[in-house]
Amino acid sequence: MLRFLNHLKPEVFEHERKFVLPTELIHETERRLRYNPAFFREINMPIRVKSCYFDTLDLGYYWGNVDGMGRRLKVRVRSYATSNQDTEVLPELLTSPRLEYKVKMNTQRTKIAHGCPHGDAMPTFDALWRHLQQCASMPAIMREHLMTLHPTAVIDYHRRYFRSLDGTLRLTVDTDIIYSSPNANRRVKVETSVLELKYARSAEASATRAAEHLRLRISRNSKYINAMNALGQSL
Repeated sequence: MLRFLNHLKPEVFEHERKFVLPTELIHETERRLRYNPAFFREINMPIRVKSCYFDTLDLGYYWGNVDGMGRRLKVRVRSYATSNQDTEVLPELLTSPRLEYKVKMNTQRTKIAHGCPHGDAMPTFDALWRHLQQCASMPAIMREHLMTLHPTAVIDYHRRYFRSLDGTLRLTVDTDIIYSSPNANRRVKVETSVLELKYARSAEASATRAAEHLRLRISRNSKYINAMNALGQSL
């Protein structure tokens, strides 16, 4: 794993709980959010998230997540747009594609994100990937690392953002999830939705109360693993 990841301090990480449910139950679950003891309220406009994941030639990151290694890594290029594609109303940080390293340690997570000038002008994820490999504003260790990876899966979904009244809990609801192969010759639409509850360690008790009220079972869910399996990319 990249050397700079070893310098991440414990307080950088936040906790995460995931819940998977059939899409037909999403409206009932959103109703429960409104009456949750945490008083969740929607805080941003819904957006469309599109991510292209990259892995080593032997799929080291995929297998590390499948095997549940203590420290796990995912590498992706992610872009955002509003549902009506009116990207002018979103901050530049969200409209410009960015490179993300997602690090997980058991139930804790953190992200390291880097954008690159003119990245949004790249016509394809492959072109953007080559552009990032030459991006002077990115640390050299990251540029060198990118050259050892290749695209494995594209994941596209609709996301809504919620936050508790006291601001200690964040929750996202992902629906209309679609998996695609990088060359777009395979496409799989998912029939389930995903809720992700995120919080600092100090909010563990509040997160437990909020999660119990959702009446959903915690799941060890990974969109990347699911996409690789559904597309047959892990064979």
